[in-house]
Amino acid sequence: MRVKTNTIVMLLFCLIARGPCFAAKPNIQIFGDVESTWNFGREETYVDTGFGLQKISQEKDYRHLDVNVDGQVSWMVDRLRFNFSDRLDVDIYSQKNQISRNSNYQNFAQFEGDYFIHDNMRVKGILSYDIFEDESFPEFSTNDFAAKLEIERKLRRNTFLTTGYEAHDLEFDTSSFDNYNQQDLYLSFYRFSPEKNTYKHNRSAPSGYQPGMLKKSMFKDSTANYLSQLGLSNTASLIPMIDLDQEIDTYIPYQIQSNMAFELEARIRNRELYNSLEKSFLEAQINGVVQFFFNAEHNFRIENHYYDREYARESQTDNLFHYQRNETLFSHYYAVNRFVFDHRLSIDQYFHRDQSDWDSFHWVFDSAVSYDIMRRWNLSYYNSWSQIDYDVPRQFFTNNEYNFHSFSTSYRISNKLKFTATFDSESKNVKFFENSIDSSFKKRARDLRLEYKFKRLWGAHTGYKWERESHRIFEVNDRYEAMAYVGASIQL
Repeated sequence: MRVKTNTIVMLLFCLIARGPCFAAKPNIQIFGDVESTWNFGREETYVDTGFGLQKISQEKDYRHLDVNVDGQVSWMVDRLRFNFSDRLDVDIYSQKNQISRNSNYQNFAQFEGDYFIHDNMRVKGILSYDIFEDESFPEFSTNDFAAKLEIERKLRRNTFLTTGYEAHDLEFDTSSFDNYNQQDLYLSFYRFSPEKNTYKHNRSAPSGYQPGMLKKSMFKDSTANYLSQLGLSNTASLIPMIDLDQEIDTYIPYQIQSNMAFELEARIRNRELYNSLEKSFLEAQINGVVQFFFNAEHNFRIENHYYDREYARESQTDNLFHYQRNETLFSHYYAVNRFVFDHRLSIDQYFHRDQSDWDSFHWVFDSAVSYDIMRRWNLSYYNSWSQIDYDVPRQFFTNNEYNFHSFSTSYRISNKLKFTATFDSESKNVKFFENSIDSSFKKRARDLRLEYKFKRLWGAHTGYKWERESHRIFEVNDRYEAMAYVGASIQL
């Protein structure tokens, strides 16, 4: 693990935070959580001996460290704004496996400078360094150094035009063959349209007819005078009259357009591998986003991303072929009373130019509902349903359907004590070319957890969880795990 690099980054963070060279007092924010858990219990797996499956039951005793910490320092010097941020994610198991306990480490540091040339133009520069280390799969460990320069021009109120250049230099720890340099050039247009209101005309209806009563308009003065001339003055005075409510014109505020944001971006991406020609490519992108803000608790978003990629050299071995890709996303968020609804639909299509049998269609639907039954009691449900279909299924590129359901309930017994129960169900149905990796399965899991807060920062937790995974054909992948756990946490 790169402890030395991370130490340098954190020292830089502290130096910037304490430095005396600022014209204005810096704004410092640190937040996140650190959780350490001791797990102990039993795990059952299977091994194929050649004469059948043999169950292996093992007692497990391992520790899990989960760290998620963000730090940020920002300050202003006249029209120049600086921001330095660092994010640290650590997920470490004392006993690892490639199924459920995968240790990894990531540190992302970024320095940003934002200069307002005048009220209608600004220049932004960003330098970032991203380290990712996967102990279970070292071939995925990388170092990514990136730089970005962006110029933004305000065309008119709420309308902006942005152009920029972005470069990445990424290196793999164990495979220098895949190291690459990537450059992006982009132009984007952004507009925010505030809500538009008008007034809807409304005319109040007159009061209903009342027997024996006449409107003044129905008994004119000339008629009353005529009756008087005939000696019928008393008759005229005895005719009851009432001045009914006149029709009133009112104008009710009416919204004809909600707040709306629109963004359109054109991007050219060029990736060059240092030691390989096959994986180098040139890609054109068109990205569009429209978002409607009906109110503070209700919005709807539509995204579309189009890619046209051409490789320097197509590779049958690596399954790299020229293609076009179109991804469309719809998302909807709505909160009303004690309910929250959050839904998302993604539709992803690949179209290969000369290899149409590699075309695919992939959709994912995510849905979440939360309900606060009472002030201390919450119910929530999450579902993810997806399916991928290839024109011609192959080994490791096969049609499958995936489902995940999660129901959880939490009850705050007191201001310091909280109980949470989670019930998960997961399944995958592989339709063709099923193997030990692409294997149809069903999984059930339960987690009962009790949390106690000693103070604002410190807390403790304990609980019991179990998980059972059953495979339809490749039973050697079956697994059962039952664990009790206890741990402590720090909330920053």
